[in-house]
Amino acid sequence: MNCTYKEIPKEISQIIYGDTEAPQTMLCVGECSLFDVIGKIIYETAEHSKCEEDILYHFKDSVKKIYDYMQAWQKHWKKEFNLKFVDEYKTIKNILLGESVKISTLFIRYAASYYDGVYENININPTFLIKLIEQLKKENEYEEDIKNQSEEIFSIIKHMSYTIHGLNTVHLLTERLRLEGKESEFYLRNALYYYGYVEGKRAERAKKKKIKYNIAC
Repeated sequence: MNCTYKEIPKEISQIIYGDTEAPQTMLCVGECSLFDVIGKIIYETAEHSKCEEDILYHFKDSVKKIYDYMQAWQKHWKKEFNLKFVDEYKTIKNILLGESVKISTLFIRYAASYYDGVYENININPTFLIKLIEQLKKENEYEEDIKNQSEEIFSIIKHMSYTIHGLNTVHLLTERLRLEGKESEFYLRNALYYYGYVEGKRAERAKKKKIKYNIAC
């Protein structure tokens, strides 16, 4: 597949990459233009967004629709599909944040196919693009904060192993909450955390009792 690069409008380039005089380009895979695809994603996002608070939701939803479309066709053709949505979403997001990234040519081609005949000859609204980029920056700040705060937790659980007992416990708890009508993800997370905390305290007490018993003997 022939890959080329297409220069993007200066007004959009300055919003994404800053006030630079150097011309910026985006990848084209055959007749499929990354810039056209991103323009349609942004246009669809703007069309569905009613306020600034839901811009990010609709942006992510638009990318997810393309991903699901691509995944469905790959499965239809019985081809191996190892692209993760989180990776494709981060790639599109980082492009709009002016970062240098590698993007799957497969995503560009399927995105062009998904939007074929839709939102043709549209222009990106600079004002909306600025709002979208602001939301993407806030999302990155939030994610970075979560990573920093959870570093100690992940340094512990990265050594976690899966056991039959653990999986069975989670299954029983999930089913019991479902039967009681308390199957929300928020409730389940808190229940699992509390149960793990109590089990840890029990194990700690049992260990102390054993040590005392050994000393006494």
